[in-house]
Amino acid sequence: MASLAAFSTPSMPLPWRALAKMAGQSAEDMSKPIAFVEDPTTDTQAWVYRELQQKRVIVAFRGTEQVKWKDLLTDLNFQPVSFNAERTDAMRPLTLRLFDQASKSLQVHKGFLDAYDSIRTRIFSIVDAVTERDAQWSIACTGHSLGGALATLCAYELATRRPAKSGRDPKVEMYNFGSPRVGNRAFADAYNAVVSESWRITSSRDAIPTVPRLAGYKHVENTVILTGTGLNFENTPRDLWEGRVMREVVEEISEKVSRNQQPIQEIADEVLANEKELLDLVLDGSGLEQHMEDCYLACLEGCVKRMV
Repeated sequence: MASLAAFSTPSMPLPWRALAKMAGQSAEDMSKPIAFVEDPTTDTQAWVYRELQQKRVIVAFRGTEQVKWKDLLTDLNFQPVSFNAERTDAMRPLTLRLFDQASKSLQVHKGFLDAYDSIRTRIFSIVDAVTERDAQWSIACTGHSLGGALATLCAYELATRRPAKSGRDPKVEMYNFGSPRVGNRAFADAYNAVVSESWRITSSRDAIPTVPRLAGYKHVENTVILTGTGLNFENTPRDLWEGRVMREVVEEISEKVSRNQQPIQEIADEVLANEKELLDLVLDGSGLEQHMEDCYLACLEGCVKRMV
């Protein structure tokens, strides 16, 4: 259910209030929650906040909760589907959809799209009621983990929907934390062309942003890596097979070997090194530990302390 009733104070956990104070603002000064949107069937939730002075709306999607099986099913349902307005992909064979991941067709993660679609219409209605689609406003989409993936989808659709009568819509921004890959190369390219104020923030040892793998998925720009010493800004893919499907990888390896461009052992060593990094993160537990919200909070606190 969604409500436009104003709340007296934001339900912000104390550690995040402390982070806001470190950055020079109180939680109450930053934003006011105006609506909570939920779909029990998909177990998807989002808060909508309003900043009157800044003329800004924030849509914050809840991330994966490890104890909730519906969240895990959403994360694991990574088969690609077409990201079109009609959502007409449901009956197409999976093999054909996997082939399309390497094409110019916009494809996204089915689990993320199903969760997003379950609350999409209500979120758009609330955002439009607040902003009246006035270009003086801005809309920021955010979330952690699964919520970061939903924020990416929402930002893209807000930025590409039919223009308002005035011809100018609010500016759309996106900030997510520890998000997995959301769509294929075509989606990432289309997204990057329309959401320029986009920041994908990830811990340097978080394993979740490295998935899905070898299925054509590619991250959107721009990447901010949280390290033990500060922030690194980069857009060079860390994954050897970023944005490519298994068929493309096999074809590339076969071509290199057949043309004697690269010894097979050298290629094998590259692949093993690429996959070993993720395997080590999972096996020693750090890749999942570094994905937790508490870890991101601690990293951000450290960055803020160094900056103020």
